[in-house]
Order: sequence, then structure tokens, then C-alpha cells
Amino acid sequence: VGTTTEGHSDADNLTIEDSSKAGITIRNTTTTGDGAIFFSDATSGTAEYAGYIEYGHSTNHLRFATSSAEAMRIDSSGRLLVGRTASVASGSAADSLVQIVGKKGVPSDLGQLTIARGNSASALGSGAEIGEIIFSDNAGANFAQIQCNTDGTSGANDNPGRLSFHTTADGASSPTERLRIDS
Repeated sequence: VGTTTEGHSDADNLTIEDSSKAGITIRNTTTTGDGAIFFSDATSGTAEYAGYIEYGHSTNHLRFATSSAEAMRIDSSGRLLVGRTASVASGSAADSLVQIVGKKGVPSDLGQLTIARGNSASALGSGAEIGEIIFSDNAGANFAQIQCNTDGTSGANDNPGRLSFHTTADGASSPTERLRIDS
């Protein structure tokens, strides 16, 4: 639409072009309907909707599905919900921006968050950074952080790790290590 030049070879069946902004609008005529894009590899059963992106107008949520089942949702408050379709109802977790709950039927129904290096940690020297959680505001101020580093040289089936906890003192602008749990 608007062009004779194809798009990427893996997705060139429909290409939309404009000189300033290009897009697609999926409009529902009611406030209770849904708008969706489905990914299918069959003409019947759950394979007709093996993957999808769907916006639910009744509760203003956006959900993403894989293997014909919802995998995550962004609710009307902007919270990312993984493994659940509604936010935790009470306590401080109700205000969390990300809520991860164990998948029913998986051993122990454990809610799990994994922070992984972008490459293999094998044969890393002592002190190599593995991951960190930073507590900040929207201006980038760093109030506190939790870091994971190697605590010795890693190798095949040998992953010595340590956690260090850092907080920022009153009157300071960057965190200082306060506690270390070593290997």
C-alpha cells in the first residue's frame, strides 16, 4: 500500500509506506470488543491461534500469547503481568510494575525472575559482572543496587558467585557497597 517496493523477505506479503508515518489501525466499534493479530500454522484447532497479540477494550489490557495460551499481559495500569491475568490484589505487590507468578502445573508453581549474562559465564575471571538490579527514579538517580559477580574463576560446572548490596548515603549521589555474601 503506497509503494511498489517489497518489505523484508520474511514479511513482504503486505508493505505499507508513507513519507512521514506509516501504520495500521484495528478499530472496534464497541468498548467491550477486542482487536487482535493472530499467528497460525493450521486451519483448525488451537494452531489457528498459536500466537497472538490482542487488545481487550473492556479492561484496556494488551496480551501476548504463545502456544495458544496467554504468556504475558500489560494491564490498564501499565503493569507487566507474567503468568497471571490480573494483578495481585493486596499488599505492596499490588502496586508492583512487574508481577511474576509461577505457572500452574509447573513443579512447585514457583514465580521466577532470571537475570542472565548476554554470553556464557564459563571461564570468566573473578569479579566478572553477571547482573544487577538498580533502584532508581525516572531521572536516573541511583538509590541502591544489588550486584552479582563471579567470586573466583568460573569454568565447566563451576560457577562461584557473590551478591553485594549497595546503598547511597544521605548527602551522596552514588551507592557504596554495604554487605557482601561471597561463595
